[in-house]
Amino acid sequence: MGELGNPLPISAIAIERDGFRNGWLAISVSMASEETGWAGVYLARVLVPEPGTLALFAGDLLMLGVARRRRA
Repeated sequence: MGELGNPLPISAIAIERDGFRNGWLAISVSMASEETGWAGVYLARVLVPEPGTLALFAGDLLMLGVARRRRA
């Protein structure tokens, strides 16, 4: 936050090649105004489904669509 609680506009955002690994996302962000600036590295835990899970989910959606059409 800038002075008096005013948010600073983001001037740059970056992710490195290894910024996403083992369920962690790391980005660097710079915020600045004419009077002040701020920068930092931010980490977040990201739940990433396995590819097999996505295939099962897509198959389930397809079967729901087929079941709905048969009822109609």
